[in-house]
Amino acid sequence: MKRIGILVMGLCCMGSAMAANVIEEVPVEKLPHLAGQHLKAYFPGIAVAHATRDKGGMKNHYEVVLEDSTVLEFDKDGNWMLVDCGNRAVPQRNIPGMLIMELQKNHPGVTIVKMTRDRKEGYILTTSEGEKLMYDINYKPLKQE
Repeated sequence: MKRIGILVMGLCCMGSAMAANVIEEVPVEKLPHLAGQHLKAYFPGIAVAHATRDKGGMKNHYEVVLEDSTVLEFDKDGNWMLVDCGNRAVPQRNIPGMLIMELQKNHPGVTIVKMTRDRKEGYILTTSEGEKLMYDINYKPLKQE
């Protein structure tokens, strides 16, 4: 009976260790192709300070920090999920065109410093004043915070 208890405890410990996040450094060349293309297109001339891959749990994604402290997250396929430029503006060409048109119409003059995207939920844009602007996947405004 004691052996069974020890075996069960061992299996539980092993299961929780497997579920833990494993974060590893990744050379820029090993990022998914789409992530590399995104960096070249929207952040040309800004070197990557470091890149990591989080292989644990339900999230399998990459985090890239540029030398200017911009933080980007990409899913396992290299699609962007987060662009956080700190207190600097997200490059306008990085913001989807339909969102740019909506911002120009309803929020003229705002500066977007952070942008997150969830393929099922939509977009959350954070302004330099800390306001959160939310949009569904079809770029329609949702409640604002």
